[in-house]
Amino acid sequence: MMRLLSIGALAIVGAWLAAWALSAQGYVAIQFGGWLVETSVSALALGLLIVAGIGYGATRLLVGVWQSPKRFLVWRNNKRLRLPVQRLNAGIQALALSDDHAAVLKLTQGKDDSQWLRMMLAAQLAQAQGKTAQRNQYVAQALNLAPDEAFTIRLLQARWLMNDDTHQALAIVEEMLVAHPRQRTLKALRVQALAKLEQWTQLAEVLPSAKSALSRASYLQLQGQQLVAQLTHCVDRQQLDDIWHMLPSRQQRQTAVASAYVRRALAWGQSQQFWQILSKSLNTHWDASLLPLLAQVAGNEPYNELKQVQHWQQQHPNDAGLWWLSGILANKLGIVGQAEKDWQHSLALAPTVPAALALSELYASQAKGDVARQLLTQQLQTENLMSIKR
Repeated sequence: MMRLLSIGALAIVGAWLAAWALSAQGYVAIQFGGWLVETSVSALALGLLIVAGIGYGATRLLVGVWQSPKRFLVWRNNKRLRLPVQRLNAGIQALALSDDHAAVLKLTQGKDDSQWLRMMLAAQLAQAQGKTAQRNQYVAQALNLAPDEAFTIRLLQARWLMNDDTHQALAIVEEMLVAHPRQRTLKALRVQALAKLEQWTQLAEVLPSAKSALSRASYLQLQGQQLVAQLTHCVDRQQLDDIWHMLPSRQQRQTAVASAYVRRALAWGQSQQFWQILSKSLNTHWDASLLPLLAQVAGNEPYNELKQVQHWQQQHPNDAGLWWLSGILANKLGIVGQAEKDWQHSLALAPTVPAALALSELYASQAKGDVARQLLTQQLQTENLMSIKR
């Protein structure tokens, strides 16, 4: 619409100028040397306007011809800059079509400043396919193409090696840390590699310096793994207790740490504090995997322990392990009827071998051998059926 209006306006102006020129308004005589030019003012103005337009057009043409080499260079450079992006797009499109072979060809062909980056993308593809030799070849080519980008390339290489060659990954990270001792990503990779290699002593030394490089969840997980290993390898009860009492209460309540302490301490005998340690951990964070260990240390104060289990049952009524544990404590207190009901309820929630054995032993003690055998037979059939489904 605006274009039509502009054309119309130009047509009106042109018509007005033509009419004005034809009206021959005024008179002008120009004498130059032996030449005499006589014309009207309007014709002179129109002629000057035409000459100005021709001059402007000629000037633009000359400038364009003069700048054409520079424009050609700019066009060629832009084309070269677009070429890596086009190759990268072609490789990504091939990946989207699940054509890995074509993707590798697109990513690795051509020579430009981004060739090393495309080589690393090809290495990532080889890593996903489990082709470690091909991955290592692409990494070596990328290092040869862009030695200035060695930090990024080797960082990715160490991350990929973490799964199939953790020792080499750790060696690369430690070598890079010599040149970049404050680099956070390297610190995080080092502690992850140490945990994977179960080098707990060295991990305990460097983990505090890597705290700022890890998320809170990752740091607590690694710290818990290190503490579990330290507790598990204690050689005597005194050493175990010394480490345990040095821990803050929040770490003592961690499920893995509390479990490791109790399991190791059981090697030197039972203690009433084991139930308290595990129950504090469960009150902080519920973990049903602690219930078998809790049953192992139960019995010092069965009445109070049963009350605690019943409190947990109100919070987790569908946990079969709690009903099994409740039955064990009720049986210790001589409340046989409640023990039988608890074990039956546990089997109704989830058929498990410990609950079935406990209930069958109770039936056997009551001279109900047939019922006990039938219960065990049903449990075996259930276990076989579940193993077939798995």
